[in-house]
Amino acid sequence: MRLRNGEHGYGLVTKALHWLTVGVITAQFAVGYRLSEAEVADRECEPPEGDRSGGDISDAEEERLDRLEDACEAEQDRIEDRADEPVEAAYSDLAS
Repeated sequence: MRLRNGEHGYGLVTKALHWLTVGVITAQFAVGYRLSEAEVADRECEPPEGDRSGGDISDAEEERLDRLEDACEAEQDRIEDRADEPVEAAYSDLAS
């Protein structure tokens, strides 16, 4: 295989630079994906509405806040479970 481009195709240097670029772009997507998940995992699940009311809220409002908190905690658990398999998680996100 030739190192430089020729009349019949690209050389080894050009092919290596191409695949290096593909790898770097893929790594950028993976790092960005992991950073966005880290932001979600670090947030607090306690809804701020409960603190503003001074503890004097209706039962329906309290149930709504509890559902929001439970949904947030479930999402954080899902993210933590997927953190063990980053390649599988990234592939499933790309496929969907």
